[in-house]
Amino acid sequence: SVAHRMFAAINAIERIHPITFKSLMKEELNSLLSSASARTLRRSYPLLTRCSKLWNILEDANKVKITNLISKFTSDRIIIYNVPECSDSIVDLKIPLLDFVNKLDRGEMLKVISNCPASAFKEMAIDTFLASRSFESARQGGSDYILRYSSYFNSKDLEIILKKSLENSVHGINQILHAHGMDSIFEDLFEHSKENIVGYENVWRDFFKKIDSYRHKFTQLQELLVAEGIFTPEVEDADDTDDKSL
Repeated sequence: SVAHRMFAAINAIERIHPITFKSLMKEELNSLLSSASARTLRRSYPLLTRCSKLWNILEDANKVKITNLISKFTSDRIIIYNVPECSDSIVDLKIPLLDFVNKLDRGEMLKVISNCPASAFKEMAIDTFLASRSFESARQGGSDYILRYSSYFNSKDLEIILKKSLENSVHGINQILHAHGMDSIFEDLFEHSKENIVGYENVWRDFFKKIDSYRHKFTQLQELLVAEGIFTPEVEDADDTDDKSL
């Protein structure tokens, strides 16, 4: 695409002439942004997402303009310009982004955090999933909030997700562990945790030791844990089996 070629050219120029590049970009970009309309300014987010180092050469006045523009967005524009992804590399945008999202009604908030995974929304995503009050919301939440955010999780996040999943209860029924398709979601979460989380083995081992009556729903997950040497199912003693049959 044109955008990809443009960013490749910018990176190439920076590598070849870093001093000239910085001086030129500082002068030209600041000049452009200082007189930019809101419509033009909106396009700075995709640019900064690809080239976050440009933030450091912006004048404070331009940084303020870009930061304040977030509060004037609709949820759809936040998604279109993927401001959350931009906030992952530019910390200054996280607080105004969270302020914006926290003022939305619940439906709009969920639309943003499900469509635009970002570190700023990690806790919201986890809490939304764990608060599931139906099988369908748990299944959808597992896909929208757990798997989409799995690359942001650390061992503490994984521990909270698995521990609280065991504790979920609506009218005495666990909506998460009984949800259709949750076995596949947890299998995918396990595979993602192998790639991103230090100490994932202990967290999954502890979870499976406590899963008890739900274990029959997670046979494939158990097979994965056994194959990885993480979990060893208890083998019922032959004498005990004989005793139970009497």
